[in-house]
Amino acid sequence: MSTEQGQYEELEYLDIVAGGKSQILLRENKVGFPSYSESSHHYKVLSDPIPGATLAEANDLVNRYNAPTRAGLWGEGNDPRADHGWVAEPHTGLPIGSVSMDRGVGDDGHAWARNTTDALHPFHGTITRTVVDSPEGFRIMTEGEGHGAGPIPILGNTRHYLNAQHGPEIFQQLDQNMLDHWKGGTAHDQATGARTPEAPVQPPHGGGDAAVPE
Repeated sequence: MSTEQGQYEELEYLDIVAGGKSQILLRENKVGFPSYSESSHHYKVLSDPIPGATLAEANDLVNRYNAPTRAGLWGEGNDPRADHGWVAEPHTGLPIGSVSMDRGVGDDGHAWARNTTDALHPFHGTITRTVVDSPEGFRIMTEGEGHGAGPIPILGNTRHYLNAQHGPEIFQQLDQNMLDHWKGGTAHDQATGARTPEAPVQPPHGGGDAAVPE
């Protein structure tokens, strides 16, 4: 059996055991010791297939659903041209830290979007989301990683541990919202260039007017 065939069979198995959620392929953190080793975290999350999407449409989606802002987690995605945004706490919708946003396209034509935490963000690191192929259609692969203490040199081990423990679930939520909007037509219309009115982002748990800047 070829390596590629084995990877496809593993994806089919993961689709079954994941029960419709994005699959957490990797989750790890390493404890660091001052003057000896650095703390770190690393995780990978693979979305369900995007039904019926072309490569151009999948590329548009990864640019809109690049970061877990409030618009990304509950709304119709972020401005695909934005170079900065505020990550939202996934239960309240309140901002917890800002990220810088970069985007590009690989040599194979598959888009990627990278978020880098700003200095005062409680979770130090980068998150890269990339369009990848699978037999069932295009998916989004998320890879988060961080090393060392970062700009805030306190509680490094705890921060990396919490990042590894909660980061994958946040991107599961982002993927689910992306797919819900795609299947519901809004994200599909945006990806294909159709003009649809932008619905206001509804904050969770009655968050009122405390909008998160995008």
